[in-house]
Amino acid sequence: MSLFDFHPSGLFQIIAILAVMYNGKIVKLAESKELYSNPQHAYTKALLSAIPVPDPALEAKKKRHAVI
Repeated sequence: MSLFDFHPSGLFQIIAILAVMYNGKIVKLAESKELYSNPQHAYTKALLSAIPVPDPALEAKKKRHAVI
């Protein structure tokens, strides 16, 4: 078993299965395609919205999610 610490980054898309941790607990364990295409937890949505888009015009229009 391997444990990786990934923060907002496009690199996570090459990993087969991901675990999203929030407050020290795993809140989502899923295949990367499922996690990226159908995020459920608010923290997962916030992480995905933090991934930068290389096009400055698209980046400026991008909707961000916040966890309060």
